[in-house]
Amino acid sequence: ILKATAAEVQFMKPKERSSPYLGKGQHGVVRIAQDIKTNKYVAVKEIRNTLEVPNAIEISAKEGEILQQLKGIPNIIPLYDEYYVKSEKVLYQFMYLAGFGEGSLLAQKLRNQSKSVNNAILVEAAKELRQGVIGMQKRHIYHFDLKPSNFMFDMKGTLYIVDFGSAKKLEQG
Repeated sequence: ILKATAAEVQFMKPKERSSPYLGKGQHGVVRIAQDIKTNKYVAVKEIRNTLEVPNAIEISAKEGEILQQLKGIPNIIPLYDEYYVKSEKVLYQFMYLAGFGEGSLLAQKLRNQSKSVNNAILVEAAKELRQGVIGMQKRHIYHFDLKPSNFMFDMKGTLYIVDFGSAKKLEQG
């Protein structure tokens, strides 16, 4: 997994090792899974309603709709598929695994680089962020929560905008 994603994955305790745990967000947990058709690794977000967020599934389903409308736009995290399992009352969203780190970690990554390398990296990240935002605007979708922790990088260093829970589609006018 480390070689495929550049992400150091924390595995669960031996009795809970059904799948690697990547993190926990407001609406659920994210794990790594392997697509049995392609053998590629994907991120799986498991969403359940909770006392803290009783409408987490509804919010995440709307996020999925937004991501479907953004399909094909560079630098937007691709949503491959989603399934709602009625008997378990859980929504699973399958996404591209961008595991090099979030944007807020970029400063740490840059500390060991020269100033010219830092500038080149920051310019490229800004171009990629701009490309994603322009693509969203062309489809009248606005993120409303752009911040470093909502940028993820893949192993090649490509920036992806993530977490579209606050995003909205606004009609022209």
